[in-house]
Amino acid sequence: MNKKKWFLLVFIASLFFGYYKLFYKKFNYNAVAQSADYFFVADVKAITNHVLWQVITTPKLWKKGNIYSTKKDSTNWKDMFVLPDYLVGFHVKKQPAYIWYTVQKIDNSKDFAKGLKRYHFETKANNVFISKAKGLLFYKNDNTVLVTNHLANDALLQEVIGELFVKKQFLNKAISTNIIASNNHFTFYTKANNFLQKDASIIANLDAIGLTIKATILPKQQYIFNQMYFTIHSNALSEIAVSQPPLNIINSINDSTKASISKWLNIPFDSLLQPTNTLYHLTINGFKTRIDSALTNTYDDDYNVTQNVVVNKVEEPAFSFTIAGANTYNLFLQWQQNGYIENTSAGKLFTPIPFVKTYIDTAPNLLNISANNYVELGNKKNITGVLYAHILASQIPASIIKFVPSAMLKPIQNIDKCTVYTTLQNQELVTEIIVTKKQNSPFVFTF
Repeated sequence: MNKKKWFLLVFIASLFFGYYKLFYKKFNYNAVAQSADYFFVADVKAITNHVLWQVITTPKLWKKGNIYSTKKDSTNWKDMFVLPDYLVGFHVKKQPAYIWYTVQKIDNSKDFAKGLKRYHFETKANNVFISKAKGLLFYKNDNTVLVTNHLANDALLQEVIGELFVKKQFLNKAISTNIIASNNHFTFYTKANNFLQKDASIIANLDAIGLTIKATILPKQQYIFNQMYFTIHSNALSEIAVSQPPLNIINSINDSTKASISKWLNIPFDSLLQPTNTLYHLTINGFKTRIDSALTNTYDDDYNVTQNVVVNKVEEPAFSFTIAGANTYNLFLQWQQNGYIENTSAGKLFTPIPFVKTYIDTAPNLLNISANNYVELGNKKNITGVLYAHILASQIPASIIKFVPSAMLKPIQNIDKCTVYTTLQNQELVTEIIVTKKQNSPFVFTF
């Protein structure tokens, strides 16, 4: 065989190998229990290919460690499990919302045993291994492992074990096939429930700009939102506009949650969400620095007093919050009677907000609460929808962003802007979320 034929053979073999490694994908149809009411699918190969393409096309943005930021000695499960083409997690109907499951294949039995020892898993009866430090439980069935964050070997776990490994009752294959055919990077699927009239999918895809999430859901009639007219300030640091939630949604909020919200707001939750309200609109232009000075006294050995001036720089939000509705003046009177409003020479002070001087005003069918440093911005546009929100993450002051939890700090620092827009179309709620990364960031989320 001459060199040309050898080269052609190697080239064809390389093409097949490349196709198999990068594009050929297999879905494990036995990875989701039949009783799952919602589940999550990540297309591992599609995500990997996206990252590789970004590395090839924008090599200057990538440094060693950008793609895989985990350290050599940190937790890494690749020695224990086969990296699947699709990573699937699911929740089982009637189980607590925080409990999730995933089914994984053991790559190497010896490495799996080493991993159990390395990550300090305790061996329990019936092939159950628990790591309280990692918050994980493994149930081993031959070379298949059921992984869950539920650490009790109880009836909830046995229910899923029986369904997957004994009864072999799996999710309808047609559902999984449709999700695979959509070729999305991420898919969250939920079956019809007390809120939804029919099954729904939330899809997410990565691109060169960032991340786009889309969802179309059909809520039941008692949960239909009204579409409202909003005036949006596109250059505000953050903005949220939402129509009045249906009464059934408000009533579904439990008392403990209402109590927590009331404590955070410093006003009763139920007094805010009046049924006659139509919309709520919050605009945060940014944060303004206020110089605050205070006198302190120091004494020498002879008790002579010396006064010192301490100057502090305080970051205060410049915000405006508006409620529209037929009985907003009655809400104002209710707050006034409960001592939340104080008459001052500068205006009616709204006392529940302690971190910046805030005043409250009323107009026909409107109630406005604004910080004293708020000035309305230009660049306004009019839209119609159920919900609109945006945040210019790249413009959050460093003095404020330092309060963000450390786990979320790096992702937020990579984001330029996040926008959420929901409209009502033929009784369906259509939502699009666009997360735009900074130009100098290699990826939207780098932990």
